[in-house]
Amino acid sequence: MFIKSLSIFDGDENLTRYIEFKNGLNLILSNTENISQTSSHNNVGKTTLLRIIDFCLGSKDDKDIYTDSEFKRKDEELYQYIKNFSFELEFRNNLKVKRDIKNKNKIYIDGVEFNSTNGREKLKELLLNIETKKPTFRQLIQKFIRTDTKSMENTIKAFSHTNNADYELIYLTLFGFKNILDNLNKKTELLKESKTIENGLKYFKSTPKKALEAEIPIDKKNILELEKQIKNYQFDEFFNIYEDDLNRLTKDIRDNKQKISLLSFKLDNSEKSLKSLQYSIDSQAVKYIYKEVNRFNQNMQKKFEEVSEFHNTVIKDRSSYYEEQIIKLKKDLLEEKNSLELLRKEEGKYFKNIDGNPSLEDYNSMMNRKSQMLQDLQEKESNIKKIEELNKQKEKFKEELESLEKEIEIKSKQYSEYINIFNEYFTDITKKLYNEEWYLYEDFDTKGNRAFKIDKIGGTGTGKKKAEIVAFDLAYINFINEIGLEFPKFVAHDGIDQISEHQKETIFELANEIDGQYILAINIDQIPQSLRKDNNFIDKNCILELSKSNRFFKF
Repeated sequence: MFIKSLSIFDGDENLTRYIEFKNGLNLILSNTENISQTSSHNNVGKTTLLRIIDFCLGSKDDKDIYTDSEFKRKDEELYQYIKNFSFELEFRNNLKVKRDIKNKNKIYIDGVEFNSTNGREKLKELLLNIETKKPTFRQLIQKFIRTDTKSMENTIKAFSHTNNADYELIYLTLFGFKNILDNLNKKTELLKESKTIENGLKYFKSTPKKALEAEIPIDKKNILELEKQIKNYQFDEFFNIYEDDLNRLTKDIRDNKQKISLLSFKLDNSEKSLKSLQYSIDSQAVKYIYKEVNRFNQNMQKKFEEVSEFHNTVIKDRSSYYEEQIIKLKKDLLEEKNSLELLRKEEGKYFKNIDGNPSLEDYNSMMNRKSQMLQDLQEKESNIKKIEELNKQKEKFKEELESLEKEIEIKSKQYSEYINIFNEYFTDITKKLYNEEWYLYEDFDTKGNRAFKIDKIGGTGTGKKKAEIVAFDLAYINFINEIGLEFPKFVAHDGIDQISEHQKETIFELANEIDGQYILAINIDQIPQSLRKDNNFIDKNCILELSKSNRFFKF
């Protein structure tokens, strides 16, 4: 995917600037040699073009376009001038992306309006051919547009708000191997599910399938025998006719049994209480207590005979009370038992053809037992099905795991081949730059995430680090061209001023050899002197030259 052009429109949709991009090196030159460094407008806007491209591609904020990058101060005058401007980025396949400052929460793609979130998802699909939720479009596109300090100082970990797990997913995707991570994640999920199945089978270990299968015929036989007993009652045939009478009888029998139980309890307590009076304090004990008290109080008003008589009266009264209670309770208990017998006889009329002493209570008990037996049988049959299903799933997951592991093995080999292809280009470029071969490799952090790294170069300065970034990004364009990965074939950088002149000459030469676009914002005085004097070089590679009289927004 190549960039064709960037158009700037004012609030009345008048075209104020049009920049066309070419293959190879695309220079955005800032000719500030005659501008005072103390001028408030010495920045003529070379980086602004890169930020507008980034804005069109879904960056969350437009402030970078009118904010000073060093001091983070808003240029209020500039903002008021451009607040109604809109920007249209066009690609060579005729895809057009338009966005404006006033309605920054909208993105227009080929004339269709999207909110910013949906617009980013659509751009991910159109520019990267990716429809999965992660990594996000913004995480990926930052690889192609480096406009801030962090992205121009770090080759791999160059993106804001990104952790190691995100970087793993980003670079696996960028190198065409997101499927490896998908497969590894799927394998983890399959292993978890397999563990769940194993735990499920362990649950049935105490009652294995064979044991359940042996118990089921026995349970069915017992249920049939119980059903025969129930059938003898012939109860269902006349239940509806005598339903009210039978329900009344059942209630009366239940109430009668409760009364008998309560009366028996009271009778037992009364008999125990009467018996306990036999062990109360006797007259000799009372006499002894009286003498002891009299030793300390010579003027007692009551004589011993009076105390003894009172004690005997109390015992007699208590005994009489319990005796009366016992007689009454026995009488009541007998009446209730007689009532229960009458109720049983009445109930028996409905079961006169059944041997023994049948009752509705027995019938209900058998029905409850049958219900429980059927429930137990169904549970055993259900458990057999569950065990069979778990075993099927176990075999299925086993086959899926074996297939997945083979696929991972194949893709891992291809993945290593792809890294080797990238390194061929990367080492070639770095050798031309510094006569050193740098290469990309992967390691793992403490959490098991892949960490992509570049072989450490001892004592490298900032200039050499920026050359490493350039080499990496140019090598990446060559790499995706060779493997046929349909990703953007452009990369935008903001300044490589600290790289030596000789290395810059090499970078410019390499940029014009790639089948892609290297977009570079740079001050004209940072162009190697030999090339600066070559008008043919400037004319051929400069897509926009800015100056005091030709600022980006012409403001």
